[in-house]
Amino acid sequence: MYFATDQLAAADNVITRLTEGILNWRSLLSLAVCLGLALLIGRIVAWLLRRVVTIIGTRADKSQNLDTVNRLRRIETFLVLSIAVI
Repeated sequence: MYFATDQLAAADNVITRLTEGILNWRSLLSLAVCLGLALLIGRIVAWLLRRVVTIIGTRADKSQNLDTVNRLRRIETFLVLSIAVI
């Protein structure tokens, strides 16, 4: 009988140390807040980059100079790829 009680107390001690050390609620909360902020900032930056891409695309469509069109399309491509990374 004593042996089972001792094992239960040891298991309770292990679970308590695990939840205090690894699964600390403060650290999990700060992780969740940081991930939420990163998601929000990423969406804002992607929205701004999409606006810039449409402006550059419009300028490239209006331009008559082939060098300018190539340069603007190249910039537009880099911005679209950066949106995909975000």
